[in-house]
Amino acid sequence: MAKFKKHPIQIAALHVSELYIKVNNSSAFDEHDEYRGKFGLEVGTTDFDEDEDIIQVKMRATIGINEDQTADHESPINLSVELHGTFEVDVDNFPMDKIDHWAEHNAPFIIYPYLREHVMGLTTRAGIPGLLLPLFEVPLFRVTQKAPE
Repeated sequence: MAKFKKHPIQIAALHVSELYIKVNNSSAFDEHDEYRGKFGLEVGTTDFDEDEDIIQVKMRATIGINEDQTADHESPINLSVELHGTFEVDVDNFPMDKIDHWAEHNAPFIIYPYLREHVMGLTTRAGIPGLLLPLFEVPLFRVTQKAPE
């Protein structure tokens, strides 16, 4: 078997920061209907930590949550799932002038499958049909702000 060369940035940890769901109207869901609610997706990064050689990336999906972070009570559900990934950087093998770009554009593709799984699992456990977050074309992600350290 051929050896695989590891990328100079590796995910070291993935933490769930928030799992929230409130079902406002369970009868609004039909297995065959696609949910068309207010969907939001956010990405945030910390500054690169030169002492630890790490950078953290936050990713959050919301459904039925207004821009001011209040619940949209007209929405069949209010959902918020937030994950934080910690990435270790091999500073000898990765160009440090590209770390912010990597964190904002590449890291979300590593975290997103985990985010999708948590949304699917949370909605299923809440007794409604599991919601699959859509796949997107690149680039889509909007960096909203730096994640808290």
